[in-house]
Amino acid sequence: MHELGHATGHHTRLNRDLSGAFGSQSYALEELRAETYSFIQSFDLGIELNLENHASYLDSWAKTASTQNGKDEIRKAIKDALEINKYVKAQWYPKDMSLDFTKTIQGDKILNSDIVVYDGKERTLTTKSSAVIHEPEYTISSDEDMVHNLDTKQMNLTNAAFILNGSVISGTADKMNIDNKKGSKTYKGATISGCPVDKRSWHFYSTTFKTEKDAYFGDAWNDVLFLGKVPVFYTPYAQIPLTNKRHSGLLPVSLEYKSGEGISYTAPFYLNLATNYDATVTPGHDAKRGNIYDVQFRYLPFNNLSGEINATYLPNDPHWSPKNDDYSRWFINIYQTLSFLENDLNFSLDYSKVRNDDYTYLSDVSQKNAAITNSSSLHRIK
Repeated sequence: MHELGHATGHHTRLNRDLSGAFGSQSYALEELRAETYSFIQSFDLGIELNLENHASYLDSWAKTASTQNGKDEIRKAIKDALEINKYVKAQWYPKDMSLDFTKTIQGDKILNSDIVVYDGKERTLTTKSSAVIHEPEYTISSDEDMVHNLDTKQMNLTNAAFILNGSVISGTADKMNIDNKKGSKTYKGATISGCPVDKRSWHFYSTTFKTEKDAYFGDAWNDVLFLGKVPVFYTPYAQIPLTNKRHSGLLPVSLEYKSGEGISYTAPFYLNLATNYDATVTPGHDAKRGNIYDVQFRYLPFNNLSGEINATYLPNDPHWSPKNDDYSRWFINIYQTLSFLENDLNFSLDYSKVRNDDYTYLSDVSQKNAAITNSSSLHRIK
């Protein structure tokens, strides 16, 4: 690329002064033009760049040019490099150019392909045969053409397979668009699963699945859940976790209808408070018991101490007959474990309590953390 930049200085082309001796002002400025053009063109073509080498070379000649000819001439040299880039594209690049690549690197992106075809008029790179793209966030492969537009920074693929790095999620897509400017990826006709490719016991089929750079969740529309090959559930929208990192946000909403009672629902919200503390707050409505609120708090202050606190509150249960006019009901459970001597000595506390006069709570309300009636505590030494 560097020598190609020099070649444009011929009098039949851009007609620059190429007569300067080594170390002269005109020689230094011509080196700046050629090296700057080399950097620009390599970036446009997606060829691996060694920024340290480019910077070192430019700095050495910039000092000579600045000493002899001033900073204005350096600016002119950079402007000339842009003219060289424009001239080469217009005059010397054929409409279609086939390049044999085994690996192309641009920043943190790696493209492996047998053949890449460059279209100078359309400013596109098209892989032929099979190709694989590696990025920190994903790995994509396809046996069909991948078309990368160098101006819009978008890539379009068909019949692609993908793996979301840092997550167990993988899948396939009939069509895929990668927008490097926005940092987004759109999958059409996507099959998404957390199972190994050769042992998929379940998967989602989504008409559209979209991810954003650095996002914790991807958005999926018109989703059908399959167990094996059998469709069992449909939802118009779902969020798919993209990483194994915990993230505060709304969890999937649960909706249930019982004949003769009505609709029940829960809408849990997860709070990632710290690396060793979290909580889940779940407001909901029970068709028979009315509004119901659940809170779970989990903690791990030390490696040998962990526990969780679960609480439920019903502000007004119309199907309960208390001794007074207070129809509120509540439940609390504390479970904690403490270990010593590399788990040879263990202590556990399991404490549950309900309202003092609420003797039918456990039979009336489903409570997964309740194993002990009314109020009690249990200490065990193993």
